[in-house]
Amino acid sequence: MFNRFEQFTTAISQINKSVQRIKSTEVNAYGLKANHVMVLFQLKKHASGLTPSQLCENCEVDKAAISRALKELQGKGFVREAESGGRKYRIPLVLTESGNEAAEHIENAIKNAVEIGGAGLTDRQRGEFYHSLLLIAKNLEEYSCS
Repeated sequence: MFNRFEQFTTAISQINKSVQRIKSTEVNAYGLKANHVMVLFQLKKHASGLTPSQLCENCEVDKAAISRALKELQGKGFVREAESGGRKYRIPLVLTESGNEAAEHIENAIKNAVEIGGAGLTDRQRGEFYHSLLLIAKNLEEYSCS
């Protein structure tokens, strides 16, 4: 049992470190940081824009971290407010042209990393792995919040 714990925690830690290194490397050319990756990724997925609250939920990051990331991304010209339609609050944010370019680069890097990470797995093994990983994540989330 303890061997499984050690293997699991070590593997998850190694994967996380590798993902963080990949994020940093891929956005470095744009003068961005690893914490900007998920914001750009989510805004690319939602072309009509997302509010900061929606980004918090989708990225599973706290409000302060999203606020900092958005301030930096807006300052560098990667993100802007969508048309407000007269609203003053909860205005969605969208990618600018340079933000979209960076997000496309990130999307390609993600595809490449996922391909390399899953090398040697059959489609069935990959499906079973993700099913198991998501189940473990759900179970541990429930356990840790109880």
